[in-house]
Amino acid sequence: NIVFISYGAPCVILCIFTTVATIAIRKNLSSSFVTIYLWTAVVNLLTYFNTWIWIRLLDEKWFYPYYHFAIMCPYYRIVHSFMVHYCYYAQNINGFLLTLDRFFAIA
Repeated sequence: NIVFISYGAPCVILCIFTTVATIAIRKNLSSSFVTIYLWTAVVNLLTYFNTWIWIRLLDEKWFYPYYHFAIMCPYYRIVHSFMVHYCYYAQNINGFLLTLDRFFAIA
């Protein structure tokens, strides 16, 4: 978990800074790029936090009440598990769309 936080926290901060910078210069960029980039940033942050909570914190004793609550509410557990897989899928789709957008911009 320390390794996950040590590279994750700076990456989250950099993601927020680059998102703010992209919004600030959005008039100089194509609208499709800005839209895809912002969706990618949101999905990446959602993936990071959901994965951290659902997968990485299973070993932490101070987080056991949260998992006990999740076990008691089966729908909550299903939503978390679904979000892990969905976010990975969405990251791949966003990466593909971003690559496709840049390809068409160059071509």
